[in-house]
Amino acid sequence: MEAEEYAKLPEIGGLPDDKAKRVVLAGGAVFYNETNPAIPLVEVLLVEVHEYENKEKLSDKIYIAKIGIPQVDTVRFGTVFIGNRRTKQIWVDFKGYRENVNFSFDFRNNEPESIHFGAKNQDGQYYIWKSKFSFDAISDKAVKARFLRSPLTKLTTDNGVSVLIPSYEVLTALLVPAEQSIRSKLIINPMDFIVNEYLKSYRHDADSNTYVVEYFGNSKQETNLSFLAYLAMNEISRARISKIYSSVASGSRYSPKYPVVLPYHPSGLNIVCDGIWMDNKTFLCLRVTHMDLPRDFNLKEESEREKKPIEKENTPVESSPKQQVQDFDIDDLPVTPENNPNPRSPRVYIGSEVTVGSIKDIVSKEIITKESDTPIKVSDNKTDQDEPTIKEAPNNLSSGDDQNSQDTQGTGKLNQVEKTIDNPQECIDESDMFTKVIKSLSLLKDDENCPLTDFLYIDNKSNRSSEAALCSFLYKEAKLANSGTKWAYKEYDRKKKIFKPRGALVLELLLKDGERVYLLEIEQKAEEKGFSGLMFHPISVILSASDIKKLLLEIVQLRGRFRTKNGSLQAVDLESVAKSIPYTHYKDKYTKLFVMLFSKMIDDINNEFY
Repeated sequence: MEAEEYAKLPEIGGLPDDKAKRVVLAGGAVFYNETNPAIPLVEVLLVEVHEYENKEKLSDKIYIAKIGIPQVDTVRFGTVFIGNRRTKQIWVDFKGYRENVNFSFDFRNNEPESIHFGAKNQDGQYYIWKSKFSFDAISDKAVKARFLRSPLTKLTTDNGVSVLIPSYEVLTALLVPAEQSIRSKLIINPMDFIVNEYLKSYRHDADSNTYVVEYFGNSKQETNLSFLAYLAMNEISRARISKIYSSVASGSRYSPKYPVVLPYHPSGLNIVCDGIWMDNKTFLCLRVTHMDLPRDFNLKEESEREKKPIEKENTPVESSPKQQVQDFDIDDLPVTPENNPNPRSPRVYIGSEVTVGSIKDIVSKEIITKESDTPIKVSDNKTDQDEPTIKEAPNNLSSGDDQNSQDTQGTGKLNQVEKTIDNPQECIDESDMFTKVIKSLSLLKDDENCPLTDFLYIDNKSNRSSEAALCSFLYKEAKLANSGTKWAYKEYDRKKKIFKPRGALVLELLLKDGERVYLLEIEQKAEEKGFSGLMFHPISVILSASDIKKLLLEIVQLRGRFRTKNGSLQAVDLESVAKSIPYTHYKDKYTKLFVMLFSKMIDDINNEFY
């Protein structure tokens, strides 16, 4: 884009209208948008540029703004603004900064993960070095903590390089670079809402290894065709994309949210990006400049067209000024938090700066023609206007509100039913201890003075549910590791000749201000006295299936002992979690115990980040 085109870019409403030069450094939490609930707001950090010894340097003067998710195309990390308008300049004055770095990832060997800016690696060192990238200019501790908790998508190459990409950049560049409104919808709606809204039908043709889709309305670009097809039919893609909504859906709508965004590519990904080398094994990607679409399946777009007989009629037609034919797709128009765009406004919008590898060799289109008995009436009269009239773009975007019939016309609807637990005893009867824990948490989440707002059950695959579920300890893995095999199973079924695994109650506890912690209880056998419980923070932002597997295997190896006796009881330093506190069960004192643990875990977070 040329300099004069940048001058035509629209003002970003959330940024100050002044002459100061600022660099977009990072994104923080996502917030509910009261003005337009259909467009979530994201907090962004801008640092003012000052001149020092004839050179431009980043100062310690910052500005925190909230912008609409669709505006992240324009307000990208490292971009330079003067007031509320973007310039052509990209800030490159970082230690270790490199451009156009190529990376390839094989997700069959290394699954994508989600961590945060303040996370540490397995050696106990911070992934992000303060000497190269820091939030120290933020004096407000609460605001600084929000940026440090902002998610990073961690992708690992086969030679062990960790590439860390801010979740908003993954959302913008790797999922749907050509369509802005889908990004907002992914955050505020379950993924099947998007599938039902965009796809009229879809199927997997196993013989040709092809995903076949039919859209509601206009044809989409290759990037959207690919994303929607995999979102509808690929289980790996669906499991990853489901984490976006599940990571933000719970808790108060007004609390800060931290969306977990992972690439939908099932088996692998190639990207080119600009960013900062922290060391020879860690790269912080600020901007993705190129990505390849998945090639696991062929893609086919089908569309129906009715063939109608033509019937002429002599109807007088008034002449009118000639107008140029335009075909707008509302989903490809940029939006702001305040207003919908005017398609005739003389402005230049940045749709996407990410180039995409073509998949034309695996994409096909087929138009199915259907005969119709209803004739098309065509006037036999000629006027000055032989061209068709302009096709108007819709005025408003779908808000997700079913009461707005114009928004939801022609789209599929997803009815959500919230399942509640009326009687925890009926849902989980494996352990009296489990029942006491659940009853206590149910009481606490209804207490306005308690930080707990809700809790969800988690299974071995990291699925979240309000319906009771248990994890199972990994007997097979313990057997392979030659450690704790007898401890890992509950009993042996002699008739079926199988081992029944020991269960674990794993809960995600949702706290106020967007915090979350996790709780684990171990199922005990009849001859056992019981085990301590564990409250913990995972290494990832959101507890993943990989995290669960590592933690359960480590517990098996410890035979469920979270404390060691060395003169006095000391907590075991678990390698599979970031922070943990084992606790002893006291009869009928669970509520007080949990309130104390919540407070301690929150303090641990704050001490870590501040």
